[in-house]
Amino acid sequence: MLARYAATSALLNKGKVVSWMSGRGFGFIEDDADKKQHFVHNTALKVEAGGFRALTVGQEVEYDVVTVDGRTKADNVMAPGGANLPPGTRPPPQDNFRQGGGRGFGGGRGRGRGFGGGRGRGGFNDEDYYFKGYSDF
Repeated sequence: MLARYAATSALLNKGKVVSWMSGRGFGFIEDDADKKQHFVHNTALKVEAGGFRALTVGQEVEYDVVTVDGRTKADNVMAPGGANLPPGTRPPPQDNFRQGGGRGFGGGRGRGRGFGGGRGRGGFNDEDYYFKGYSDF
C-alpha cells in the first residue's frame, strides 16, 4: 500500500515524548503548541551514526508533522536545535525458549494433521497403506 505524504508545516514543531515502547520501536509525541499527540516510529528518528534509535519519556524534540492515510505522524525527529538525538538504551533481550514465556514453534496448537487435513476427511491413512496391500513389505 502506498502512503500519501503531505507536509502540514514548513517549520519544525516542538514537543515532548509522552510514551515510548522501546521493544516495539514506537511511541507518541505531544505538540507543545496545540497539545495534539502524534505517532512516531523509530525509523523517523535522526540519531548519531551507529546509535540505537530510541526516545525517553519527557524528552524534548523537534519534528515535522506528516499526514499518512488521514492520520498524523512525526517525521524527521531531532533534538532541539536540529542536532541528532543521542543513542537510546536497548531493551533487554527476550529469550522465550529458556523462560517458558513463548509457545515455541508451531504455536502450541497440537500436532500436524498430515495429508488431507486430518481426521475424517479421507486423507492419507497409514492403516490403509499397510493393511490393504499397497506396500511391498
